[in-house]
Amino acid sequence: MLKNENSHSSTNHAVEWSFVKAGKSILVLITGAILFAVSLRPVTTYDTFFGLKIAQLITQTGHIPSQEVFSWAAYGRHWVAYEWLAQILAYGIYQLGGLEGLTFYVSIVFVCFFFLAFVLFRYILDRDAFSSFALALFLFAATYEFFVARPQIIAYILFLAITTLIFLYIKRGKNWLVLSVPLTYIWTNAHASFIFVPYLFLSFAAILYVQKRKEGKKKEATDKARLFLLFAFLTTLVTILPPLFFGPYQLLLDFTKDLSFLTTFLTEWNSLATEPAYLIFYWSLLITTLTILILAYKRKSETDRNILFALPFLPIALSSSQAIRHIPFAALSLIIPIALLLPNINSTTKGWTKKITLAFLLFLIGLSCFFIQTKRDFALSTSQETPTEIIPFLQTHKLNGHMYNDFALGGYLVYYLYPQYQVFYDGRADIYHCCEMRDFWNLFLTKKDSAKFRTELTRFLEKHKFSYLILTNVKSNPLEHTVNSLISDTLIDQPDWRMVFFSDRAQILVKRDGQNDTLFDTLGFTSITPFRLKPFKTGNEEGAIQEYERMIRTQDSSTAQLGLGAAYLSLQQVEKAKEHFRKAESLDPKDGRTYLGLGQVAMEEKNYALAIQNLQKAIDQSPYVGEAYLLLAQNYRAVNRQDEAVLILEKGLQQPIDFLTKQKIAQLLQKIRSGSL
Repeated sequence: MLKNENSHSSTNHAVEWSFVKAGKSILVLITGAILFAVSLRPVTTYDTFFGLKIAQLITQTGHIPSQEVFSWAAYGRHWVAYEWLAQILAYGIYQLGGLEGLTFYVSIVFVCFFFLAFVLFRYILDRDAFSSFALALFLFAATYEFFVARPQIIAYILFLAITTLIFLYIKRGKNWLVLSVPLTYIWTNAHASFIFVPYLFLSFAAILYVQKRKEGKKKEATDKARLFLLFAFLTTLVTILPPLFFGPYQLLLDFTKDLSFLTTFLTEWNSLATEPAYLIFYWSLLITTLTILILAYKRKSETDRNILFALPFLPIALSSSQAIRHIPFAALSLIIPIALLLPNINSTTKGWTKKITLAFLLFLIGLSCFFIQTKRDFALSTSQETPTEIIPFLQTHKLNGHMYNDFALGGYLVYYLYPQYQVFYDGRADIYHCCEMRDFWNLFLTKKDSAKFRTELTRFLEKHKFSYLILTNVKSNPLEHTVNSLISDTLIDQPDWRMVFFSDRAQILVKRDGQNDTLFDTLGFTSITPFRLKPFKTGNEEGAIQEYERMIRTQDSSTAQLGLGAAYLSLQQVEKAKEHFRKAESLDPKDGRTYLGLGQVAMEEKNYALAIQNLQKAIDQSPYVGEAYLLLAQNYRAVNRQDEAVLILEKGLQQPIDFLTKQKIAQLLQKIRSGSL
């Protein structure tokens, strides 16, 4: 009977354990599916596209290029495709699944990154399951916007993988360090951040030696230090193997010499000090890590050893703070010490230690969810900013001569237009930081001085003999000019330059220099100014209507519909104006100038309530639309809301509106206060 009872009990335990394993598996699958879904984002990074074109060139020629071919300005300049392996991988996936395949690839790598972090924290560093999940999720959230279809994602996951191999040896005594050698080779040929690997082995060699000597284990100290020094040597050796040899080191040296310029020119190379959100995150994480280090110092011997193992990551975190693009390395380098030193939540953890730790982890989870949602919304909104509409136009109308294009947009143009077109420059700073980037930067530095800007623009255009310009637009306050809007605004009045295409996101200007004269004459606009506050030249309403309608037939946009509505309204054709303002609103409901137009239409119809509603919306959406303040005050006065009229005029004076409108507001306000109206 006892034997049967024991057998029955064993069966029950086996069944219970099977259910537990099944439950864990289901939980892992659900977590993976959720993270996979939230990390799916459209491919919007322009650098992805020149990477695909480089890989296509490599597969077609069978060798890694050593000279630039995509740019007319830098054609033939020495260049090494130092990210070739990552680009080949991305291109192979693109060949199989297109851009959607790349989104799946990135999401799969990102989910693997999360689970590898969880495995490191849970099963190698012996953290409890809840702590491991919270820390891995926070790492996922902190690096969310950096996991895109670029070579860096291979560097991020390999950094975590090699760190895992190191701790697997230190904590579990399992020597799989030999895997770090091929992983380093892959990393070297995928991204230039591979120098972290020899550093980690050297620093851990020193720490293990000091630790074991302190414990009185001299032989073990020497053996482990030698082992890590050996792998420091081997991982350094593979970084100079073919096909790149010393190319990545030369790249790092060039970037180091020109670091001050690069960190100024490239947003992702900016210091965290220029981005308050990143700065707050970084210092919060650093302070937390240092606090845990200090508090843990007085604890038992196991914690003392963990403190030593945390130290190699702090210099990486500090050095990574110099550039936004290194946030993933910084985040991982700060979260690992937290994982090493944070108390476990289990039956032996009691009192305030358990409560504080649990509260901290819950805070991390909540903050992670907020970060993920915010960053995902931003990523989806920026996916609408790529000016895809310029590609068909450029393919249909072959423009000749030298192209000017934005630095970031260049990679996108390279992929879709090479070899039909060659760009001025693209996102590869290693090629252009010596010359083209500096020429543009000299122009950028003068943008707040109109006279100097015109002089520098003339010099820039003449030096490079541009025949046409492809300028991207940022739909924001036209009074706060970008370099692109200043270029357009300066050239649109010059007789030898004409706009031949525009959309909400881009515009193309051509020069009469013998290269594109037919296009200049047949498609060049002479009456419209779509990106100014007044979207047509004075007295040119009829011509503006024809030109806007022609542009809409080629490429519809809220900018064109808005300009067309303004021209009709100027001719007192109110119904037609309303029709086009409504179309502009449907295409872009966030442009306040549309609601200014609808407010003016409502005023013509004597519908003061609707006019007030639309004009208030115009101010809410675009506070720089100065005329909206004037018209709203007039409507308030028309319905005997004098106090509100005064308030809105006072508000208008505080806004960055155009000078002439501000003068009119001041004059009207003075008349109201003096009782002369």
